[in-house]
Amino acid sequence: MIPGTMFATFDPQNGYEAMQAAAKTACRTEAICKVIIFPLETVLPTQFPMTDREVGLQIGNYTLNRNSGADELLVNCEIVTGAPKAFCAASE
Repeated sequence: MIPGTMFATFDPQNGYEAMQAAAKTACRTEAICKVIIFPLETVLPTQFPMTDREVGLQIGNYTLNRNSGADELLVNCEIVTGAPKAFCAASE
């Protein structure tokens, strides 16, 4: 696993804001953190590199870098409700 990177599950019906809050909580003690989010525990990867299938199954990707000020959640807007269009990783 890459340091500061974690896999997580989240129910996309809970919406963008709840997903963002959960990701920020997961990164609360990290200076640099990435959370790759999947809809089900059964599809969580176990190692890097992820397979093409695993990449396609992710529903969100949160990046936090306190050194540069980066703080962004990109999501698959076809699956995650309530996401601002600017934060859509997949075309609608």
